[in-house]
Amino acid sequence: MLVAIILAAIGILSVITITQVMGYRLGGVIVVPIMAVYTLKNFIMLPVFVISALIAYMGLNYVKRKTMIYGRAEMVASILIGSVLPVIGLFFMRSSGVEFQNIFFIGSVLPGLAAYNYQHIKPEYRLKDPLTAVGLFLALLGIGWALITPEMSRSIGYLTPPILFSQTSDIAVLKGAAVNMPPVPTIMDRFSTIAVFTVSPVLSEMVREKYGVRIGIVSMGMLAIFALANKWFVLIYLVNLLAAYFAIDRVQKATLLSGVLFGNRTQGRCNY
Repeated sequence: MLVAIILAAIGILSVITITQVMGYRLGGVIVVPIMAVYTLKNFIMLPVFVISALIAYMGLNYVKRKTMIYGRAEMVASILIGSVLPVIGLFFMRSSGVEFQNIFFIGSVLPGLAAYNYQHIKPEYRLKDPLTAVGLFLALLGIGWALITPEMSRSIGYLTPPILFSQTSDIAVLKGAAVNMPPVPTIMDRFSTIAVFTVSPVLSEMVREKYGVRIGIVSMGMLAIFALANKWFVLIYLVNLLAAYFAIDRVQKATLLSGVLFGNRTQGRCNY
């Protein structure tokens, strides 16, 4: 888990910096970092993501031509379209050992966000933006490859629940760095996970449209699932949310910084 957190933190900070300085979307703040972690965990995640992103992009283009859809409704449509491949593929891959929760998350939320963001890239960034995203993705894979070693496994592999050091991690098995610990238990059954991740973005947007409250496309679904694992999770989430809000508010007032650095819209760009 420590290596996964390190990779995610480096990736998110890198995306924020690049977006703030250069104006690139990079598919959204979380897409490249999370994809790097999941690809190291299970190599099949990369082709699933690429194919699902293409489906989401082409599907969104078609829907936009046939309807009057616009704005954030495009993002919800893109996420739902991007879920088609992994959900169908699930029923043909049950015996392959692929973790379903990862497949669904990679195959719906992330490709949908990536497709939506690519739809809104400025023409002059159409090539530079995805190339930069690929470069960052490869850099994170390189860092992960360097950190997942038998030596690191013996040093930190047992300190936290195993993710990239687990016996189900492709990179750990490939490099002989898997620890002899049981994998993180499944929190929710497959079909309930489908329901949560499918309904969550729709309900989130309904709340935003009616009440003007932004609760996050993915946040509430993930919060609901993790709350089942630990009864204190919601309380911890709320405490951290309030602490982060007041900290950001103070920093913004003191520095006048804004934009994606603080998760807001800037110069007409929307990053997730």
